Amino acid sequence: MKFSIFFLLGLTLSAQVDFRTNVQDIFITDSEEAGSITMAIESNAFPNAAPDSPVFIAVNLMNGAKLNQTLVDYQGEGHENFPIYLALRYEGNTPNTQVEASADAISIVRWIQGESAIWIRVQRSTDAWLSIDGNLGAPNLDNGCAFTIGVSARNSWTRNSSPFALGLANLEANQRVGAPFENENSWVSTLLVIDASNLSNVNAYSEIKFTPQLVQTSLNQVIGASNPQVISLDSSFPAIKSRSDDAIARKLPLGSNSQALVINFGSQPICEGQSGITTLHTSIRTNIPVSYSFRVLKIQLPNEANYGFPIEDLMEISTEFDPFMWAGNTPIQFSKMGYPVSGISGSPAVLEAYAPADARLFQIDDGTWLSRDLTCLLAQNTGPNHQVQNIPISIASGTLPTEVEAEIQIYYLGSLSWLDFAPFDLSQRKKPPIPFLILPIHHLTLGEFTACP
Repeated sequence: MKFSIFFLLGLTLSAQVDFRTNVQDIFITDSEEAGSITMAIESNAFPNAAPDSPVFIAVNLMNGAKLNQTLVDYQGEGHENFPIYLALRYEGNTPNTQVEASADAISIVRWIQGESAIWIRVQRSTDAWLSIDGNLGAPNLDNGCAFTIGVSARNSWTRNSSPFALGLANLEANQRVGAPFENENSWVSTLLVIDASNLSNVNAYSEIKFTPQLVQTSLNQVIGASNPQVISLDSSFPAIKSRSDDAIARKLPLGSNSQALVINFGSQPICEGQSGITTLHTSIRTNIPVSYSFRVLKIQLPNEANYGFPIEDLMEISTEFDPFMWAGNTPIQFSKMGYPVSGISGSPAVLEAYAPADARLFQIDDGTWLSRDLTCLLAQNTGPNHQVQNIPISIASGTLPTEVEAEIQIYYLGSLSWLDFAPFDLSQRKKPPIPFLILPIHHLTLGEFTACP
């Protein structure tokens, strides 16, 4: 999608800025990847921009969308933060052209979780961004300069590294110079992950848009602890006016007609005077109208249940990276601990089956530990259906017959492969897999321990 913006600087200078985006299909969850935004400057748009008198472009998310992650926060506690410098590349076909804009010409200076605006600083005059046949000059309609946000580190490097080698870009990729995480000194992700869980005035298949505004103020007003409001800043430029809003995402329906049902009702007799444990097995089929996504199935048994999922010893289930403690630091890795529950299979596969570390555990008379909580990580599926088979549920032998009641919840994850690999190690390539409830509490009877015949 593309539109052009015209705005006035002072009284006489007409400037043209061209915005281009790609629109990503998203669900209404708190972690969704929106599309990229490319801003192409095709005039002497910022002739007076300088380090002591920068111009700021506030990219305001609309429809109630918020930023899901913090990428730049000068006031962040407990970690260092640095601006993200944006690679500026030439767009045109004029021979003997070079990009002369310095590496610090354009940068992101505020991108904070929970806020609705991305703040971009321009601190080098556009009148010397290019040289043509050795003559310094500003961009124009035939010789533009563009930068892109909302892309992975790999994507940014792919867009800019070849032009950089030819003198047609000022950086190889978007990068955060001086970052404690050294990889970001070469390339950094600016993937636009939004919280779309509280959108307003958005129906199915309608678009989530942004509005750019141009502001001239001091850096301190933009990077302060409070959320800056454009209207309160001393702006000598009018807000950018556009012929139409632009879009970065399109809402898809999620969760309608979702269901879970028992496809193999477990039944097992228990007899008076028996010792040890008795185990039945049950299977569940889920139908979630979302393809190509990982899912989490959670089963909770009643607090008073004298039956449960047989568990093994506490161990590390997997290692994960914190999707929020980023902002220039080396990604923080932590261990997910749990009590494995063996024997569970699936179609597609069940990748993990365990009782969480904080599960409601209890011990029966023979010393066996059972859990009233079970979590299953389900592999990516190409269709809506997923079967979880051979779920074991145990009870102390010799107890009274009982039905096995449970509450089922299903969470949508998207993709697990959200971090990139060499040479872009641990840079973000997709939205993080943050669970989002797609099927609220759903009551099922999973089976029955019957009386001895």
